[in-house]
Formats: sequence, C-alpha cells, structure tokens
Amino acid sequence: MEDKTLVSICIISYNSAEFVLETLKSAKEQGYKHIELIISDDGSTDATVELCKKWLQKNENRFQRTELITVDANTGIPANCNRAVRAARGEWIKLIAADDILLKDCITDNIKYIRKNSETELLFSAMRPFLIENKEKKFFEPVKLSQTFLDLNADQQFVEIIFGKMEGVAPTAFIAKELFDKLGYYDEEFKLAEDYTFWLKCTANQIRFVSMDKLTVLYRYHSNNTGVVKVLNGTLYRDRIRIFKQYLSRLLANENGRTEFAKYYKANCFSFIKFCTESENLELLQNVKKTAKISNLYYLMMRKYLLTFSKNNIRSRLLRSFCYRILIHQE
Repeated sequence: MEDKTLVSICIISYNSAEFVLETLKSAKEQGYKHIELIISDDGSTDATVELCKKWLQKNENRFQRTELITVDANTGIPANCNRAVRAARGEWIKLIAADDILLKDCITDNIKYIRKNSETELLFSAMRPFLIENKEKKFFEPVKLSQTFLDLNADQQFVEIIFGKMEGVAPTAFIAKELFDKLGYYDEEFKLAEDYTFWLKCTANQIRFVSMDKLTVLYRYHSNNTGVVKVLNGTLYRDRIRIFKQYLSRLLANENGRTEFAKYYKANCFSFIKFCTESENLELLQNVKKTAKISNLYYLMMRKYLLTFSKNNIRSRLLRSFCYRILIHQE
C-alpha cells in the first residue's frame, strides 16, 4: 500500500545561484511522491530567487504544493529555517541547504524507517561530503553518527553534544513537524548556530538521537560554504561559547542535572576533554593563526575569551577545555 504521508522538503538558500538548480533537481527526482517543496531565501543578492521562480513554474506539478518565501534583508540561518518550517504542512520536515543534494531514495528511506519505528521523532542517516575538482565530483568517506554515541541515553548524548563530540550530520536530519511545535523552533539569537542549540534542546527534553545505516545526502564543500565562512569570521566560535555557557548554567543550576553530569563526566571526560592551561590554549591559538585558516578578528576574539577563562575553578576549566576542542580541530 502506497504511503501518502506528506513530507516537506525545505530548501534553505542564500546567494545560492551557482548550486540551487542541482538541489532543486534532487528534490524533483525523489522516488517518494507525496512531497511539498518550500524554498526559503534569506535576502539573496544574486540570481537565486529568479532561478527558483522560473524552475517552480516549470516543475510545480511534480509536488503536492510549492511555496517560495523571500525577505528583503538577510536575517540569519535560524530565522530562514524557521520561516520554512512554519510554512510547511507536512508531517515530516527535510531541511536541506541550497548547495547540497538529496539522493533519490532519501525520503523513501526515511519514511520506511519511521513506519517501522513509530516512536521516532528525529532521525539521522549518513552523508557523503564532496567537492568539485576539474569539473568532476570528488567524494570523501561517508560521515555518520558513531555507534558509541547512538548507544547513549538522551542525557549522555546531551553532554557529548555540548562538548562538540557529535559528528556533523545535520544535513541528514529528518524531523517530525510536531517536534518543532512541542519544543519551539530554531533559536534566532545565534545567527549561524541553528543546529547546535536545537540538538541541545532535543536531548534536554529526552529526545534521543537515532540513525539508520543509509546514505541519503551529498554535502558540498566549497569556498562560500556557510560552515567555512562562519569559522573564518569567528561567528561560530563566539556563538558556540555563548551557547555552551548558557546551557552549562542551566545544567549546573539543577541538582539532578549536576549529579548526572558529574557521574557521566567522571566516567567519560578523558575521552573527549583536556583540562588544558591558559598557556596551552594560547599556544594552540597562535599555531592556528599561522595556518592562515582564521582571520585576525577571529584570533583577537578567541584570545580575549581565553584570557577571560584564566581562573582555576571548574567553570573556567570546562570553558578552557571547550575552547581547546574547537581549536584542535582547526590546527
């Protein structure tokens, strides 16, 4: 019997004219038929919106419904995602950036898993990063959540996420629309850290992460990729530090939370945390600066943060360790 559950593919765009048509084509070519297509553009200054309008005119009959949302000025990724999700009428949401590609069985595979595991509200899968070299796609090894992470309960997953231990598989997320209604939408305070706060919100509310062993998305590396830009300009670093401090305060303010955190941290801290000194962090920061991977503004901002965390209390030690994890991945 054909499954007629409506799924909303939400394409999130900003100055994506170079890639958006390939993303749109991947939505059109889904084997699953009951799809609505929402495109939310965040004030593009290139030809993205015009390309999307023309494409929708030619292909809107493929979908149950289509909608193109535009704004006059850039508002940030979380706000752009929220506009798409709020406009969606499907039971399930598949967000995808307008430079990535859905494999043709992406929606079918997700729906099949959901039907067999009806308690699921948030589902991940595997993605394959790629870049274009000499006009050809060069593929890298697939990325997926580790089994070690998946075996944890929601509280333990929360701790791993807050310390940056979770693999970056956000493009594969398949999310129940009612989960947004229940927990609230993406936090618009943090312009480039939409996934991090939402994952913390989910696990803090006992939504445990699950994953299927299927490849569903191709993730594109390129110089204007949002992930590259937000690391270079330091926005990601600033936002993640603010989020970390905010959620750490919430966690430590609750007696049960402190107890669970201490129990898990004591058993697992040395696998992903280094209680580094201020001088170790500053040395690592200097090494990263020499690689030219970060801007001077980013360097100065991180240095300011590190000097702020110079005390030897548990909070400062945790924050230094968190900084160290971010820096070690950029060296």
